[in-house]
Amino acid sequence: MNVSRKWWVAITLIVATVAAASVPTSRWLAKRRRAAYAAECRAARDGRNWDELKRLADEWARRDPKAADPWLFLAEAAEGRGDGPATAAALASVPETDPRVLPALIELAKLEFGLLNRPFEGEAACIRLLRLEPRAAFAHQRLIQYYALTLQREKLVQAIRFAVDQRREPPEAYVYLLLLDSLRMSNGVKFNETWLAAHPDEEIFLVARAIQIAEPRDEQTGVPLDELDAARQVSAGKLKLVESLLERYPANLELLAYVIEHSVTAGEIDRVTHLLSGAPEAAERDSRFWRFKGWVHETRDELPDAEAAYKQALELHPLDWSAWNRLAIVYRRRQNPAEVERLAALVEQARSLRIKIRKLPAAEQVTPEILADLKDYAAKCGVDWLAEALELRSGQIPAGLVHGAPGAAN
Repeated sequence: MNVSRKWWVAITLIVATVAAASVPTSRWLAKRRRAAYAAECRAARDGRNWDELKRLADEWARRDPKAADPWLFLAEAAEGRGDGPATAAALASVPETDPRVLPALIELAKLEFGLLNRPFEGEAACIRLLRLEPRAAFAHQRLIQYYALTLQREKLVQAIRFAVDQRREPPEAYVYLLLLDSLRMSNGVKFNETWLAAHPDEEIFLVARAIQIAEPRDEQTGVPLDELDAARQVSAGKLKLVESLLERYPANLELLAYVIEHSVTAGEIDRVTHLLSGAPEAAERDSRFWRFKGWVHETRDELPDAEAAYKQALELHPLDWSAWNRLAIVYRRRQNPAEVERLAALVEQARSLRIKIRKLPAAEQVTPEILADLKDYAAKCGVDWLAEALELRSGQIPAGLVHGAPGAAN
């Protein structure tokens, strides 16, 4: 080995040795620095010196962005200064490798859905929380309530199925499933108006607010005539509002289903047929549209086609009492008395359940007795997964569940 080669090897060994020796030193210095920042931040927080806490935590976060503590201190500083958006930004920055990210995301979701009135960000925070911890009961409940209030039925069912898989479904989830075909929340209008204040032209909230306007139902009896007339005027005004929104959003399933339902009630078969012919592809996954299709066939005396359509509706939503009722009528016309008797009892059971549920002050207050009845109804409808879930969860509230009651289901 020549002289220059020997020197090169020697220098390389020296550099490697120094670098190896510096690793513990660097870690020690980093640890000392973190301890110093933590002590200064705690002192600033205890003294309610929010500007100083922000300065210190900002500096710490720039030097060590993968640490959770500076972001948590930044969140405290922002909250102390009354800066909601900055609080949210800090909470969202807590690294996912730190276990404290879970409570941070819970607080973030509360802030987004609450003070900041940013529902889409609140939804995203809950989804992120469930990705990290699928058994987070808080996130399950918030998402399920949000989708129910905004009538996002497909997302609602998916959220409930996921919560059931994790055994973290809130009790009201079962109520929403039973009423899925005609879901209304007593304060759905209020919540959607709140969200519209932040998103004035958002289709989801405009539609949900309109559809959730209260109106009389078949179960109502003994209503004074003057009150009934006033309620009918409300219904007429609601229909006019929905039709105007349908002109603006012709592919919206909620608007389309509402208008078709009114046309079915009025016996307007030509209009129902016309509206169904223009329904978007997504209607194929919605039980209500198969029920409407069945009604058209039934009205035209095309009974085999009506039966097939109603069965498809029940394949998509087996708890749909209206579809069971129409199917029973078809069986009666097709001289199938055994099935008529069975389905008549099933429809009556569903009707009784719906009346009991609508008398509840809030869906969250569903009783163990109602859940037991719903379990029996689900079993008779062939929804085994739901009956099994109710067998496990009837009368129970998942551990750690945080209630934020959105109101009664109607």
